[in-house]
Amino acid sequence: RTPLMIIKEALSQILEGYKGEVREEQKEYLNMAHRNTSRLQKIIEDLLSISKIETGKIKFNRYKTDLISIMRNEINNQKIKSDEKKITITENFDRDTLDIYCDGEKMQIIFTNLLGNAIKFTPIEGHIRVSMQVNDQEIRIQMDDDGPGIPPQLCDKIFERFFRISSTPLIGSPSTGLGLAIAKELVGMHHGKIWAESDGIKGSSFFFTLPRYKGKDYLKVYFNDRIHEALDRELNLSVLRIAVEFIGESIKNRVKSEFSKRIFLDLKELIINNLFELIETVMLEEQAEIYAFSFVDGDSAKILSKKTQHLLEEYVEKNKLQNQIKIRVISATLGENGNSCDELLEWIYQAKVPTSDRDSAS
Repeated sequence: RTPLMIIKEALSQILEGYKGEVREEQKEYLNMAHRNTSRLQKIIEDLLSISKIETGKIKFNRYKTDLISIMRNEINNQKIKSDEKKITITENFDRDTLDIYCDGEKMQIIFTNLLGNAIKFTPIEGHIRVSMQVNDQEIRIQMDDDGPGIPPQLCDKIFERFFRISSTPLIGSPSTGLGLAIAKELVGMHHGKIWAESDGIKGSSFFFTLPRYKGKDYLKVYFNDRIHEALDRELNLSVLRIAVEFIGESIKNRVKSEFSKRIFLDLKELIINNLFELIETVMLEEQAEIYAFSFVDGDSAKILSKKTQHLLEEYVEKNKLQNQIKIRVISATLGENGNSCDELLEWIYQAKVPTSDRDSAS
C-alpha cells in the first residue's frame, strides 16, 4: 500500500506541472496510469478488509451513532460521482436523526459500498432512492436504482467474493468484486441481514437491517462490547449501578409515571455532567436503574461511586424528595469483581450496599 501511494503522489505532481511542463499526449498516458493506480489502491483496501474480517483482526467498536447523519454524509461525499452522471438521489426518512448502536466507521463502509454500487449501475440522468423503515425490533434501509437489473436467480450470488454478472453491461468504472461481499460481512457483524431484489429487467433494490437493542438486552450487548474493547486496548473497565426506589409506587405505575421519567432524566444529566472519564450511561427505566461505564480502575471507581452517591443525595435533599425516592450506588471493576458481563452484574446485584449517614439515600 505504501509504495502505491508514493507512485500515485508522484503521478499527481507530474500532472500538476510541479516537475515541468507536460505535453497533452503525455497527460493522456499519465492520467491512465493515475486512474489505474487509484483502482489498484481500492483493490488493496478491499483485500485488506476481507483479510481482517477472515482472521478476526478487524476492530469492531459499537457506540450510539446517528445513522441518518452517516447516510447523508456519504450521499454528499459521492455527489461528484452522481453529478457526473446527472443522477438524482432522493431521501425518504421520517426523522432528522436516529441514534442506533453500531460501529459508525463500519456502517459508513456498508453505505459507501451500496451507494457506490448503485451509482455505478444507474444510467445517466437516472434515479436512486434511499429510504428507511423503523420499528421496535429493527431498522431497515432500502436503496432502489433504475439500472439494468439483476437476474432473480443471481440476487444471492452477487454478495459472493469476486462474483460478477457477465451478461449485465458494466456502467461506470470497473469494480473489485468485493464491495458487496464486504458489506455483507459487516452487516452480519452487526447481527443484521442484507439482500437484493430485482426482476432482472430494470432496476434493483438493496436492503439491509440492523437490530434495535432495548432494556437489559442493550445493557448486556453494550457491557460485553466494552469488556472486549478494554481487553483489546489493555484498559481498565468499571461500571456504576445507580438503583432508584420510588417509595410507595408500584412498578406498573412507576413505568408510566411522568414523575419517574423526570427523575431519571435529571439523574442522567447529573451523572453525565459531573463524572470524569465517563464513556456512556445506560438507562433501564422499567428496572429503575442507571449504569455508568468508565475506563478506570477499582480505586477510581470507588471514588466515582462515593462522588455519585453524595451528588444524588444532594439532589434528593434540594428537591425535598426524601419521602419519595431512595437511591443506591455501587461499583464493580473488571478483573476485581468478575471477568465477564454476567459475573460483574451478579456481583453488583449481590454486593452489600454501603450505608449512608442520611435516611434518604446511600
